[in-house]
Amino acid sequence: MSATPILPSFKPQCLEDIDEIQADWGTLEKLKVELQQTNKPYTLAANIINAYKRDGFITSKEGIRSYEAFFFINSVTDIAAILKHCNLSNDEVRIICADNDDNREKLIGYDISNSRSPNKMFNFITSKSFEGADYYSETGLCFVVSTQSNPHTLASIDCDIP
Repeated sequence: MSATPILPSFKPQCLEDIDEIQADWGTLEKLKVELQQTNKPYTLAANIINAYKRDGFITSKEGIRSYEAFFFINSVTDIAAILKHCNLSNDEVRIICADNDDNREKLIGYDISNSRSPNKMFNFITSKSFEGADYYSETGLCFVVSTQSNPHTLASIDCDIP
């Protein structure tokens, strides 16, 4: 299946005899996005984490309890700083980033996971999985954290995360 429509003139010959089926997703809930502009984005992320840790959940403005947080942050260095600042244990976090020596060095004491591993209360995701990976949670909230002072997050992160 492809989410990308292919015009008939560009359809590969090997797919010519295959039936085309269009998915009907029915009625979907509208995505609610709230922009919070701050000059201290990582402090805001830490405050969110501390609220989850204090009560085991946070409550959205709609009154829905969230038990899992998904932080999209394109900097392993900044993720490591947040982990340390919030005293998060390896059991509390799932970190999805490139599994290489540099990142393993920055994340000593933490495992590097992948998009198929089970959710944890705090899920940190770098650009390794901004596109092409799906995350499922009945109660998860997504937080896209970006700062102009870090070259890794200068690209418009909202363009990469559908």
